[in-house]
Amino acid sequence: MRNYEDFLSLAIAVALQLQKNLNKNENENENENENENENNNENENKNENEALAKAISEAFAKAFAQAFASAKAEQEAKQESEQKAEQKSEQESEQESEQRIFIQVKNGNAHVDY
Repeated sequence: MRNYEDFLSLAIAVALQLQKNLNKNENENENENENENENNNENENKNENEALAKAISEAFAKAFAQAFASAKAEQEAKQESEQKAEQKSEQESEQESEQRIFIQVKNGNAHVDY
């Protein structure tokens, strides 16, 4: 009978240890799954953040390029307008000078005034 009790005690101890190991393995698997899910979530968040940063960077670059092109076009238009105004002013001044010369010559005054 003693052998039977020893065997039964040993079988119970082994069963308890197996159950303990099984529970430990299940907990480790759950923790690994949770960690894997967290890692997946972190990777998804990282990918989303990188995509968002790229989109923001591209939008900023596009907006900057448009603003630069607009400012450049505005500056060129301003310079062209100033050049036309200067040319017009020079032409008007030249015409006035020619008219004064013509009037002076017409009136018999030989003096040429520039």
